[in-house]
Amino acid sequence: MAHWEFPAISATRERNDADGLLIRLDRNLQPAWGRFIGGSFGDQMTRVAADAAGNAYVTGIVNRVLGSMHDFVTTPGALQTTTESDLAPMLVKYTAGGDLAYATFLTARSGDSGTRWYPNLAAADDGTAYVAVITASNAMPATAGAFQAMPRGGVDHFVFAVQPDGSALRYGTYIGGSQDDQPNMVIPALALDAAGQLALGFATFSNDLPLRNAFLTAPTSNAIVKLAADGSALVYASYVRHAVTALAHRDAALYVGGRSFPPDNGLGALRIQEAPAPACAGDCDGNATVLVNELVVGVRIALGELAADACGAVDRDGDGSVSIAELIGAVGALLNGC
Repeated sequence: MAHWEFPAISATRERNDADGLLIRLDRNLQPAWGRFIGGSFGDQMTRVAADAAGNAYVTGIVNRVLGSMHDFVTTPGALQTTTESDLAPMLVKYTAGGDLAYATFLTARSGDSGTRWYPNLAAADDGTAYVAVITASNAMPATAGAFQAMPRGGVDHFVFAVQPDGSALRYGTYIGGSQDDQPNMVIPALALDAAGQLALGFATFSNDLPLRNAFLTAPTSNAIVKLAADGSALVYASYVRHAVTALAHRDAALYVGGRSFPPDNGLGALRIQEAPAPACAGDCDGNATVLVNELVVGVRIALGELAADACGAVDRDGDGSVSIAELIGAVGALLNGC
């Protein structure tokens, strides 16, 4: 096997403390290029991902000297070029050739001191980057129509879905219950499917997580949540019996790796067979067409005549009821198609 040392990498390091390092290897395991990432006061990269075009994405935490400004260099026009957080999550994208595409912070809108823990990352082939952070901030940039616009208490997760050019969010949403979610501050597990739906696995102290299509409703100390592609609703959310440390998607199934505890000693593994998500609001039977009788079912759910599980596709936010806005979405699908 080929062997090489870091000094052989063509990259410039001008900082005084620990930096992140990204290296692209060719098929012979030889370095094509390398880039140092960070500021001047101890930074840590936590995850790397790549898309179909060979673009590389890196997330992690950058630090600053207390009371000083961050000197991590962001790019003009990026989503967030400054931050007030001491320990700041960030996202950097490089082209397949190693050119910097964008660099941005991923923290709250202002006055943030709570977005500081261990981001995870997934990248879609269309260039969208998904970063999940653990936060105690109530000022994260949730977008209009987000599944959860505000934290519910304690420590929550927040998902940034960053547009391919790094200038804006596709969506931003909180995920959590009334107590600490991810209380041990371990990096949450992430997996992205081909439809752009993001699954998140984490530890939790909350016994009131929002559940949808759950296979285990009794509260435990771990959960898996899957977001719709636009971040506006849950595909499913369920408690699980063992710690979730890794997730992977393949062929409409979610594979879950983790750690189990007595009486189930050792490592645990789980395969979740996922039903195809409804194509649009009100599509009760999932055939990519909304019919009048399906709209009627939605109205009857809204009136309390039927339970929400009579047509989960109209209950987009998974709260067990149907709102006027959800009915309007179904009417739009009826008139305009899915």
